[in-house]
Amino acid sequence: MYKIIKILTHEPQEIIYQYEEPEEYIKRFPETEYLKVTEKIKWVGFFKDDFHHKFASYILKISPDIKIECWRHYGSSIKNIYQKEIDGILHKVFPSNSIRLKKICTLQMSKLMLEELKKEISNENVIIHFYGSNDFIISYLLNRIKPINSPIILQHLGWSFLYFEAKYYKNYLKLLPWIYQKRALKFVDLYLTASKIEEKFMKSRFTNLRVEYFYNGIDFFMFPPITKSQARYILNIPEDDRIILYVGRYNSTKNVKDIIDVFIRLRTSVPNLRLFLVGGYENDEYYHYALRNGADVVLRKDQPLNNYYAAADVYVLPIKDKMHQDFAGFGTAPLEALAYNLPVVSANLKHFNGTDEELNIIGIQLNDINDLYSILLNLLINNGHYLSNNINRREIVKKHFNIYENSKKLIEYYKTLISK
Repeated sequence: MYKIIKILTHEPQEIIYQYEEPEEYIKRFPETEYLKVTEKIKWVGFFKDDFHHKFASYILKISPDIKIECWRHYGSSIKNIYQKEIDGILHKVFPSNSIRLKKICTLQMSKLMLEELKKEISNENVIIHFYGSNDFIISYLLNRIKPINSPIILQHLGWSFLYFEAKYYKNYLKLLPWIYQKRALKFVDLYLTASKIEEKFMKSRFTNLRVEYFYNGIDFFMFPPITKSQARYILNIPEDDRIILYVGRYNSTKNVKDIIDVFIRLRTSVPNLRLFLVGGYENDEYYHYALRNGADVVLRKDQPLNNYYAAADVYVLPIKDKMHQDFAGFGTAPLEALAYNLPVVSANLKHFNGTDEELNIIGIQLNDINDLYSILLNLLINNGHYLSNNINRREIVKKHFNIYENSKKLIEYYKTLISK
């Protein structure tokens, strides 16, 4: 049997450093394991909500005989490697350093991860699976390992290569490190992307590289069906209210201010209209703006969002930034909303991998933020049938984004690569 090493290519979120003791952090984020250390920090965390662990756990449910390790670089706050086994998966964290090249990129390096990877990569029964295809640490590692006997998978999780940053932001200095990124792609056996834009680019530019559209999806068992009436009863929301829902941080990246401004305009035409903003923090950019303008603001909590999805009439994700539109992928929150038959208005529906007919059922592609007002007004006033839970959007997205089925597909990729 073979081993999979899943490497998450970004450091933990900076919020962990606000908690000197791990117990306080775990009260807020319970899906966390830790080790006490004597470094600049007092503890290192292993986060079960992180992509590499979450996706590894589904692989083990299907094929428990596969050995899996989850690695990540942890920044300069540690000087040693730490490891802990969690749910049958061995986690390792490595010290790393970063050099910020102003207006170009951040270079990430980890000598200890490189040394450890050199030991593993000589083994023909090991597959290296990177999560985060464009982080510089991947180029740092792959361009320093020769020969490479193990299959290499790069999986895109959002954002883009520096080539696109140079093109979209007209900063052509970014093309210099892109040369380094491009060289690393020569060592990759399979490239998985959740962006239809990137899929097209990679297939045309790197003809010797196998490129597949792939999105892990969600666990639909975590989103059991519930009626709108039941959800509204639980949340104490009147039956005749009209609800626009957004889930995520209250910041400009997700264009939250425009959601609030459109809500303000719509209130004069749509009776009993409410805007629910769920999942942000008090220090987010538009938290106070949302409160001042009458939105229902529900701060992030480690509890299911199911009832909010089920209670709403329409879900919105009006990302305005072109880079985020083209490379952030379909998005997890829209999938969760669709699991409750909630129609989605989003700039990122173009990453849907189903048919045009299915796309027209699940929601509306938002190509221009100036159209958000008219789209929502039409939906909320004239298209009650489209908002109905009788339209089975859940089964459509389940066909394409079921994490169990897509994990089986991933295992088939592993088997193919290891047998070469």
